[in-house]
Amino acid sequence: MGVMHKWIRQIAAGEDGLYTSVGLGTYVDPRIEGGKLNRVSTDDLVEVEKLGGRELLHYKGFKVDTAIIAGTTADCAGNISLEEEPVTLSILAMAMAAKACGGKVIAEVKRLTANGSIHPRQVAVPGALVDAVVINPDRQQSKLGFNPYWTGEVMLPWEEFVRNGTLPLPLDERKVILRRAAQEINPGYVINLGVGMPVDLRWIAMEENWFDKVTFTTEHGCFGGVPSGVEVFGTHINPGCIMDSPSIFDMYHGGGLDISLLGFAEVDLMGNVNVSKFGGVLRGSGGLIDIVHNTPKIVFCGTMTSGGLRTSIENGRLTVVSEGRHQKFVQQVEQITFSARNALAKSQKVLYVTERAVFELTEEGPVLTEVAPGIDIAKHVIPHVAFPLKIREPLKTMEERLFR
Repeated sequence: MGVMHKWIRQIAAGEDGLYTSVGLGTYVDPRIEGGKLNRVSTDDLVEVEKLGGRELLHYKGFKVDTAIIAGTTADCAGNISLEEEPVTLSILAMAMAAKACGGKVIAEVKRLTANGSIHPRQVAVPGALVDAVVINPDRQQSKLGFNPYWTGEVMLPWEEFVRNGTLPLPLDERKVILRRAAQEINPGYVINLGVGMPVDLRWIAMEENWFDKVTFTTEHGCFGGVPSGVEVFGTHINPGCIMDSPSIFDMYHGGGLDISLLGFAEVDLMGNVNVSKFGGVLRGSGGLIDIVHNTPKIVFCGTMTSGGLRTSIENGRLTVVSEGRHQKFVQQVEQITFSARNALAKSQKVLYVTERAVFELTEEGPVLTEVAPGIDIAKHVIPHVAFPLKIREPLKTMEERLFR
């Protein structure tokens, strides 16, 4: 996702695509899959090249005929503003890319205003780049309707999170996983939360009173505030800043994150992670390849098995009531979204946190380092790992407080 945003920006600048090391060793690397979905996909969009002794991927440029962008308000000169938009994305780069290629720019907005009505600081795309404006008074901010807390127009009082039943979280396997992941976070950290389970770390931070000691971000550009869930992932309630997407990915690629919590569908014997394609179903990688590229600490969060897993947590101990149908620790992932080899070369710390066990990435692959109280590794861990499991001695027990 980040490469795609920056790829468009390079086209806007008249360059022949994008040169970057982001994506090496993953499914977008042409030596692995080249980002090709199936046998119908025959065009080579990515090449490996060496520049200055460094191996880089060249995402080749392409022509943009039309850019379709969205905003809130347009004036009669075509200037576009975003006051009701919860994210900025890449609309300026998209418009510039289309114009650089001799193409057209079409903007959908909610309303029209007279020239001079939009403050210059609020103009996201200047009218000189816009060829047509479509005015749609019924345009929706999201599937959930309009929410002024996403744009910073008003700020939601913290008490409302308790009043609406969000807090406290129920004590289940998700809460245990997130509590353990939170042990890797220090005050002052800038954090990225992935879609799904990881984004609920926001509630753990509030419940345990350290929310104001860290800064949450998501790759769509929101900085600060409370990340939203899967239904509107990428927005934040009470954001401190809404950056454009290419800029926040510049920060991510440059090492601006301290830690990221991400989900996983599969982990293999090398420590590679798949979130993008499994069971023949394409889910896509979102921003994960970009997020993990240069983040010093990465915590993958997920249950040991999936599809019917049921657990019970009582008296500080975990009991597996029924096992999931799907094994997530496999011999080889269906698709490499995260390259363990690249992470080891960069000395990144990588953990795989489940409700019953914690694994750490080493040169030998994932090594079991912690086990939950009440769990028998011979019964509840080893049979659900499809490769020979290495165990670090002495094996630690996950803190009992995580299960209370």
